[in-house]
Amino acid sequence: MAAFNRQYRGIAGPTDVLAFPVSAPGARRDGSGDILLCPAVLRRRFPSRPLPLLLAHRFVHALLHLHGHGHDTAAASRRMEIRTQRCLASVYGQHHPSQHSE
Repeated sequence: MAAFNRQYRGIAGPTDVLAFPVSAPGARRDGSGDILLCPAVLRRRFPSRPLPLLLAHRFVHALLHLHGHGHDTAAASRRMEIRTQRCLASVYGQHHPSQHSE
């Protein structure tokens, strides 16, 4: 994951999730693409959270990126987390905890 993070984002070290859209740069994103998840990073970042819930959260987060959503500002980050939680609630119910509350 560290190699992909450096190659595609120019950031040293591993990250928990990366999303790669299939569409051409600048084209409207249709949600198709590849998602890489790194359970080891998730376990380090959120040691007390159940891994299946973390994976679900980060997968939905990545899907939103593939649909063109981002979090480059605090307001955009809040909107993206709300969208993530709504998607998770539709599958798991309202009890799914926010992964960004720590």
